[in-house]
Amino acid sequence: MSEVSVKKEMPKLGRGLEALIPKNYFASGKTVINIPVAEICPNPYQPRGHFDQEALEHLAKSIKNHGLAQPVIVRRVKNGYELIAGERRYRACQIAGMDKVPAIVREMTDRDSLKIALIENLDREDLNPIEEAKGYQRLIDEFEINHQELGDMFSKSRSAVTNTLRLLKLPKSIQDSLERGEISEGHARSLLSFDNEEDMINQLEQIKTQGLNVRELEQAVADHKQQKGDAGTQLALFKELEDVLSHHYDARFKIKGTPNKGKIEIRYTTPAQFEKICHALNLS
Repeated sequence: MSEVSVKKEMPKLGRGLEALIPKNYFASGKTVINIPVAEICPNPYQPRGHFDQEALEHLAKSIKNHGLAQPVIVRRVKNGYELIAGERRYRACQIAGMDKVPAIVREMTDRDSLKIALIENLDREDLNPIEEAKGYQRLIDEFEINHQELGDMFSKSRSAVTNTLRLLKLPKSIQDSLERGEISEGHARSLLSFDNEEDMINQLEQIKTQGLNVRELEQAVADHKQQKGDAGTQLALFKELEDVLSHHYDARFKIKGTPNKGKIEIRYTTPAQFEKICHALNLS
């Protein structure tokens, strides 16, 4: 396999990836080896679930015309090499019909491979919010990284990381709609304001059928909370009245409905209770 020196003007890696691969790594005299594409297998820890085919085609065309400026990073495995970082470039090289791909070989554990794969992808700007949230969660689960450390790693505030992770609390159907681009991240954050999944899903259908924008959805959330608050106040008043009536007439009273309409149920268990109720209603 032939070797070529890495140029010092190598494009800058993402902030997160630089946290694991020092900035001076490429300028330190390391070499790139041209590895047969057939000997490289994808990273099993790859967190990215979707690769835009049109973008890959565009990158493949650029590689055909100008070559691959930034090598992929691989590690040796039993039957060849395994990608650590650069799966988009690797896929584009396959589309471009390249027999070999420039690569840097590093010794790395499974955990390090997962961490770099996650960080490289999270540092991209074209991830959808759910992919980003799932990536953060894997870093937390696998490496016990806290929200502040994630924020520092990706130049984001702790609250921004926390808000992104909250999207994973949405029902699966809403997460899927967000991933497909049917609703925006602003819609999704507003839906989190509902107290239960049923209300969230019902509101999702209204977003789709009525074309609600984020501002209109926020108003719908506020109206829902107001109605729920009013209903809660009414239930508390009804409960108090039920207790007063039950105590006064020595029978069980149940009020259902609203102040505008409803029904009052009276339950008795003895002839004496029945007689007392009839007397109160002026019934002989």
